[in-house]
Amino acid sequence: MPVALEGTCQDGGASEVVYVVTVANTGTMDLSLASSADLGIHIRTACESQASEVACRDQVFDGNTEQLTMTVTQGQVLYVVVDGFSATDAGAFTLTLGSRAVACGDGVVEGTETCDPPSPGTCSAACQREPEVCDDTLDNDGDNRVDCEDADCAGHAACDVSAICAALPTTGANNSGDTSTGENHFQGSCVGANLSPEAAFSYTPTQTGMLAISMQAATDMGLYVRSTCTEPATELACTDGGLAGDLEGVQVPAQSGVPVFIYVDSYVPEEAGPFTLTVMEIALTEVEPNDTVPAANAYADPFVAGITPSGDKDYVAVTVPGPASSVTVDVQGFDPADCAAYVLDPAVELIADDGVTSLGFDDDSGPGFCALLTVTGLAAGTYFIAVSASPEDDTRTFGYRLVLTVQ
Repeated sequence: MPVALEGTCQDGGASEVVYVVTVANTGTMDLSLASSADLGIHIRTACESQASEVACRDQVFDGNTEQLTMTVTQGQVLYVVVDGFSATDAGAFTLTLGSRAVACGDGVVEGTETCDPPSPGTCSAACQREPEVCDDTLDNDGDNRVDCEDADCAGHAACDVSAICAALPTTGANNSGDTSTGENHFQGSCVGANLSPEAAFSYTPTQTGMLAISMQAATDMGLYVRSTCTEPATELACTDGGLAGDLEGVQVPAQSGVPVFIYVDSYVPEEAGPFTLTVMEIALTEVEPNDTVPAANAYADPFVAGITPSGDKDYVAVTVPGPASSVTVDVQGFDPADCAAYVLDPAVELIADDGVTSLGFDDDSGPGFCALLTVTGLAAGTYFIAVSASPEDDTRTFGYRLVLTVQ
C-alpha cells in the first residue's frame, strides 16, 4: 500500500501493510514476523496517529525473524503495521500473532507479573513480589538486597548497627583480615549483596588531604568507604572492578582528626576470605580554590592535588620560554599500579595563554587509565593545565601527582 504510516524504530519512507486486530484474551499478545527483507512491526491504538504507537520492533536484519510480546486487554483494537526499515526495504512476509492469558505459575514473568513461579516469602500466589522482611535472610522484594542491606529496612530494630559501628576496630597503614569470619551488617553500592560477610574498620587521618586505600585478595572482593558508619548515603567511594587477585583501590578526601569507615566485602558470600588492606595519607600541595583560570596555581615540583569533591577541576599555570617549546603533562597516581587498577581516571587539557583556547586534550594515553599529553611549537608565555576526572567517569574523586616537562 502507499507510504502512510511510519514506526518510531524505523527510518521511514517504506510502504506498509496494516492489519486491524481485536484482542481475544486479556494477557499477552505474541507476534512473529518472518521475511527475507528487512521488515519490522509497529502497533498503534489509533490508525491515523503516530502518537498512539504502543510498540515498535525492527532489530534484526534481512532473513531473520522479528519477535514482539506485549500486554493486551480483551476487546482492545490494535492496528498492526508491517513496514520496511527504510524506503528500499520491501518484500513478502509471514506474520503470526495471537493473544493468551497470562498464567501465574508457569515460570515465565510476563504481563503484570513481577515474579513467577510463586515461592514462599518472595513471590505471592498472584505472582507479585513480597515486601522486604528485615530479619528472614531472604531477598523478598527481588532487588538483590537482603534484610538490613535493603534500604527498605532503614530504621528497623533488627538493622540498628550503631553499637556495631561504635565498636569497630581501627586500622593502621597496613592490615590483614578475613571476611569469612565477619557478619553481614553492611553493603556498598557496588559490592556486598546477598548477605556477603564483610570486615569493617575505622581510620582517623592525621593530616588533611587524600586517603589512598587499596585492598587485595585471592577471591573476588571489593572495597567501599563511608563518612558515617551507619549511613549508606554517606558512601564516599566503592570499587569492585577487578576479579579474584586483582588490586582494588579508592582515593577519598581526608580531614585531620575526622574518621572515615572502611569496608572490605565480597562480591557474593562464596567469595569471602583473607585480604590485605593498605591506607596511605597523601598531603596535597595544591592551594584551593584553583578551579578557574584566574585562580590557577603556579606549577612547582612536586605538585600533588586532589579531584574532590565530585566534578572538581584543577587549573595549574606553567611558564614556557618559547620560541618553539614543548610541554609534556603527565598525570600520575601514587602507586605504579594505580592507573592500571582504575584507582584514578583523569583527563588533562592544555589551554593557551588567552585562558580559553584548547591546545590539546588527553584521557587515556598514559599507562592504564592515566592521562599523558604533549603539545609542541609553543611560543613564550603562560599556559594553563586543566585536570579533571575523565568524561567517561566524571563523578570519580581521586588524588594525583602532576609531572611537567618543558623543553
